[in-house]
Amino acid sequence: MIPRFLTALRAPPPIPLVGAHSTGGRFLGLGELAVPPVWLTSSATKSARQLSTRLGPGCVGVLLSMVVALTLSGCSDDTNPPRKQDLGNLFPDASPNPCAGCQGCCQNTQCLPGTSISACGYGGLTCRTCNATDQCLNGTCVSQQPSCSASTCRTGCCNSQGTCVTAVDETNCGTAGSSCIQCTSGEVCTATGTCETAAPKSYSVTINSCEITKKCDNIWTQCEAYAEVALGGGAVVKTPIVKDTLAPVWDFKLFDATDKELTSNKLMVTIYDKDFDWDDKMGVCEISVTAAALTAHTLTTACGPDVKNLRFSFTPK
Repeated sequence: MIPRFLTALRAPPPIPLVGAHSTGGRFLGLGELAVPPVWLTSSATKSARQLSTRLGPGCVGVLLSMVVALTLSGCSDDTNPPRKQDLGNLFPDASPNPCAGCQGCCQNTQCLPGTSISACGYGGLTCRTCNATDQCLNGTCVSQQPSCSASTCRTGCCNSQGTCVTAVDETNCGTAGSSCIQCTSGEVCTATGTCETAAPKSYSVTINSCEITKKCDNIWTQCEAYAEVALGGGAVVKTPIVKDTLAPVWDFKLFDATDKELTSNKLMVTIYDKDFDWDDKMGVCEISVTAAALTAHTLTTACGPDVKNLRFSFTPK
């Protein structure tokens, strides 16, 4: 705090003037400083009025500045430094910066991260609103192009992750950067990227061969093998007899059927050994035909405990 002045302050003797000295004893427009003593009181207002009367208004500001500087330098120490509020209205406080030290951006005196397109910025600067198609990258609005679009995915479709799928199928169907769609059951993805009802495909069904794992009777070890096959509840088709074998090869065409007929019905199969009195059943089975088997054009399975590697083929027509 500024101490009370309890002693008289006498003006210093005239200071030799340099450069701007004139015979009139004036320096920078001020009169000589050799003046009668001035008694200061504890009231700053009264002291200022006395100084103004004795010295003139022009010198008062200079003297008060000198007094303040001398007082601060003489009365302050490291443990009790002078405070700005001790100087009264001589050094008014500046308005504080509400976003000082903000690493993001400042919006309505609030520091925001500055990473969204609605408030993008850095270094405590005013937040900026980016365009809807921009992204806020390191506090700067940057124009971005979609990763998957008609220009970047001409021959495929864009999935939900924004990835271009060029190997289109019934799961991801589309073209020219359109959104991928999933076709429903019974539909196929066409070359134009649309799902359409699949046209029936017709196949020729052939029974090829099998292996019999036991003797056919007590006298003969070889079989006189043939097969009977029906599709669902349809007509039964009988193959020719292959004599003296445990690995008959027929390669016999049974019938024609569509993919829908084959996948919605089962192949009813019985493998026989031809005998004099009655024919022995070597294997009985019901076989499901899948779309994967039709695509592979072949199917191999067991048929009962005594027949293995029973093979069918499906030839598109």
